[in-house]
Amino acid sequence: MSRLPGIAVLVALAALIPAAPGATAPGGGKTAFAVPGEAAPGGRQAAFAQAARTYGVPESVLLAVSYLESRWDTNGGLPSVSAGYGPMHLVDAGIKPARHHHYEGGEDPRGDETRPHPLRIPDATAVPPEDTLHRAAELTGLTPGRLREDPAANIRGGAALLADYQRRVGGKPSTDPADWYGAAARYSGSYPGAAGTAARPDAGTGAGPNLGTDGDGGAGAVAGPDADAAGPGESPSDREAADTEAARSFADEVYATIRSGAARVTDDGERVVLPAMPALSPRRPPAGRTAQRRGAPAPAAAPAPDCPPTVSCEWIPAAYKQLPGGGYGNHDRYDKPRKIDYIVIHDGETSYNVMTRLAKNPSYLSWHFTLRSSDGHIAQHLRANDIGWHAGNWYVNSRSIGLEHEGYLAKGGAWYTEAMYLASARLVSYLAKKYDVPLNRAHIIGHDNVPGTTPETVGGMHEDPGPYWNWSHYFDLLGNPLKVADSFKLLGTPQKDPKDQGDQETQEAQGTQKAQETQEAQESQKDQEAQGGQGARNGQADRKGAAARSVLIRPDYALNRPGFTGCTGGCRRLGATSVWLHTRPALDAPLVKDIGKHPTGGSSYSVYDHAARASTGQRYALAGRKGDWTAIWYLGQKAWFNDPVAAPTSVPVSGRLVTPKPGLRSVKLYGRAYPEASAYPRGVPAQALTPLQYSLPAGQLYSLGLTTRGAYLRTATFDPSSHRVIRGDIRYHQIQFGHRFMFVRASDVQVLDK
Repeated sequence: MSRLPGIAVLVALAALIPAAPGATAPGGGKTAFAVPGEAAPGGRQAAFAQAARTYGVPESVLLAVSYLESRWDTNGGLPSVSAGYGPMHLVDAGIKPARHHHYEGGEDPRGDETRPHPLRIPDATAVPPEDTLHRAAELTGLTPGRLREDPAANIRGGAALLADYQRRVGGKPSTDPADWYGAAARYSGSYPGAAGTAARPDAGTGAGPNLGTDGDGGAGAVAGPDADAAGPGESPSDREAADTEAARSFADEVYATIRSGAARVTDDGERVVLPAMPALSPRRPPAGRTAQRRGAPAPAAAPAPDCPPTVSCEWIPAAYKQLPGGGYGNHDRYDKPRKIDYIVIHDGETSYNVMTRLAKNPSYLSWHFTLRSSDGHIAQHLRANDIGWHAGNWYVNSRSIGLEHEGYLAKGGAWYTEAMYLASARLVSYLAKKYDVPLNRAHIIGHDNVPGTTPETVGGMHEDPGPYWNWSHYFDLLGNPLKVADSFKLLGTPQKDPKDQGDQETQEAQGTQKAQETQEAQESQKDQEAQGGQGARNGQADRKGAAARSVLIRPDYALNRPGFTGCTGGCRRLGATSVWLHTRPALDAPLVKDIGKHPTGGSSYSVYDHAARASTGQRYALAGRKGDWTAIWYLGQKAWFNDPVAAPTSVPVSGRLVTPKPGLRSVKLYGRAYPEASAYPRGVPAQALTPLQYSLPAGQLYSLGLTTRGAYLRTATFDPSSHRVIRGDIRYHQIQFGHRFMFVRASDVQVLDK
């Protein structure tokens, strides 16, 4: 079958997919549709149909479950970040997760050199997931190796599992997709008792999730989903209730996918269609009296999770406790609303149950949310006002919300499940709207985009979520796609006044905006517009004919397959979000140098080295064009990436830029936007304004992401009553200087409008 260009999702609405003559009405059984471009016999579509017939599973259910796991992709036969293989995400429990990424040396997650936080590494052995790969092998008679590598065999394994789950939950054989709700819930892997079960050859007698008694949704639970036992303050029934709710949430998403339909071209060129069945309504077992559905209020004993009603979410609070020696952990509390500029995306490098247990250890560290790969279930650990220790930069920590995603990238995992992408995007969309965070790559950032705080910390900053996090797809799910617009259309949420909000001073200032603050807000609005502005690709001009001074990195994820080194077992060429940056417009030219990451050597092609990489959604100033190559200004030098017109990896865009003011040979860059020394009141030590080892030379331009005034959130005591924000008069611009953003003083640069 010929490969269709790109990997774009085509939502297959019912009106656009005509039914074949004699097709059964939606909800009335397995339905055959005649679809233009339908897969040829022997293709992926036929494999789903054949597996569905063989095991008596409605084809729509099989397709929808697979879509939520992999979007029907094969991912080159590599495991997901949670050890799942193939279109059906069959999990191999033999792949052991790595340690949490903060175990690795070099970065202090609190990111404040005035009060370092040396990690006490707790024992947190991962509880293995249910081994669905070997269970599928038992059910089908196929070898685990074939189930990993052969997509058709993998689909057979998934169908066999669904049929087995239908029997376990007490369901009868049926061709009606409405009857398979319990089996779909069971496939999530989050049914009560599933976590920590390495292999279940004797599981035929298990009843699966108690879908008749949901429980209370887990609100108020303080233990993570450790299968061995409930944690302190958590009863087994609480844990079962949370698992049941997560399983139901996954099943609900399966049926929502069937109702809307979907169609796309997979990563290996197969066209697959799930026809829409808008009238389908599953037959859910009745919930018990103690049920708490998504979005329902939590019991009064604990705060409800700060999540949208469209996801499965529970409250598993992080520890807050004084430690021997006068310290405390594992986060800072702030009793007033705080200004949030960033949402930080992490890849945890270990399992969900390990991360949720680590968050309860006061000697470790914390973040706000943990997301599970198998079903997208979310645990919240901190209130939005509290400061997690997760980004390695105190300034960013004090102005961000951190999301840890389950992942085993260090063990060779190369992709993320659609269920987790969906849940993450819904959570981020909700948080961004609630806390006024613009939906662009200057504010929705990876841990790998956070700058070091001082020259000494730059080299040890972390690099997750890595090149396999599909930023383009993620922004599609966020509802703010990185697409070419008809002109310099402004995409993203307008940014409000960038001054800090939340303490008493700010509360008193509300309603009495000063002219100075108004000017700052207007400038930040322009900065937000600059980040969101999109232009059509037309050489170096937009469709209005104006010269484009910026480019937005945007390779086609499926077709962009850069070579990496450093993977367990070698790195296959897979879809990725990164482009390599060279010193000359040639593939054999050296990679550009990063003096902070590699002070004495050159950049590498390691999957863990971002020094010479630009990533999807990042905007850079255009520095030149030669043949199939585009140059950008990057870390104080001209950096070239392959960008052929026939298969572009960037698009020209509008946007504000900064350059040193006339007469300055270069300007300093900072990893934090701290206030001047005179702004600190008596008794509060002034924080050093330490420049990084980089400089911005005259004649170079860099994209402007936001404008803010210097601020420092002082939280040096266990008692939060003394915590406060110190604000200064220095204005800073956040710029995309390399793979990481940095700050320049506004007084050192001039801003060039689009």
